[in-house]
Amino acid sequence: MPGSIAREIVQRTDAVNTPIAIYIHKSREAVAALLGILYSGNCYAPLDIKAPISRTQSILEHLKPTLIPDDAQRQPGSDRAQWQLASDAADR
Repeated sequence: MPGSIAREIVQRTDAVNTPIAIYIHKSREAVAALLGILYSGNCYAPLDIKAPISRTQSILEHLKPTLIPDDAQRQPGSDRAQWQLASDAADR
């Protein structure tokens, strides 16, 4: 699973050595996402999903991540997080 996540990151963006913010509930999938981010040659920054939105926005403004995987729009029955380019996530 981490390998497929790494491939998905590489396919979506050619970023290397850039931060990817991760906004996913603690789970096996979150660990796989962290490993996949590392395998893709990037670094991760886990965000606290319980933090106030203003704090999360401040962190994202300073971090300027390339991607932001989240599980807010996960399809029923799916265990895959939705990977969004950071510019797409800013529009939400």
